Amino acid sequence: MEIHHTIAELMIMANGHVASKIHGHFPSSSLLRNHRTVEQNRFEDLESAFKAGGVSFDGRSNMALAESLRQAKASGKDGAVIDSLFQSLATRAMSEAQYVCTGSKEASV
Repeated sequence: MEIHHTIAELMIMANGHVASKIHGHFPSSSLLRNHRTVEQNRFEDLESAFKAGGVSFDGRSNMALAESLRQAKASGKDGAVIDSLFQSLATRAMSEAQYVCTGSKEASV
């Protein structure tokens, strides 16, 4: 669905703008976003949907998951609605991001 793609693009632009502002105010620090490894049993619904669509699924790593989603979309078997369903199920299975602040900090005496 085109609206999902548009929203994703706007979120990426907003994240980039916020990152620029943070860097402008705190140039010696970084805010890092980290996703923990996802437990395989959280992919059961997504894997079932892939199997029902006749598409192979690999969720062993973020890269493998992204490749599975890309291949499902490229197969074009069921169109944008099914692609949106796959994306939604993948997002639901992912763990929440953890944020870590790095950089210089004055030592307290």
